[in-house]
Amino acid sequence: ASDVYKRQGQTPASEVQLLRNLFEQVATIQEDLQDFPAGLQTLEQSAFLVENDLPAKADWLSKSGNLLLKLNRFTEAEENYAEALKIYRQLAEVNPEAYLTDVGMTLNNLGVLL
Repeated sequence: ASDVYKRQGQTPASEVQLLRNLFEQVATIQEDLQDFPAGLQTLEQSAFLVENDLPAKADWLSKSGNLLLKLNRFTEAEENYAEALKIYRQLAEVNPEAYLTDVGMTLNNLGVLL
């Protein structure tokens, strides 16, 4: 599905959201089955869907950071968490009620790495 949408170049926002949800659900199932490499691969295939949506990109970075952590890829996990934190802080400046929790959770994830 991702190849079709990449070739088209333009995807209606509702379809992008549906695809993001689909990839996220598949990755979550794979994670629940302890297949962390497959979960990460699924998320990586969906990266193009979050490029122009900061909240979705931050969520994607956080979720992929979680999988990288479970794969003992600590440096990459830290990089993803740090980038997610930067985005969440930026979003929290505009809408603290919506994003301060995400800032805290991402700080916690970074703390787990220490």
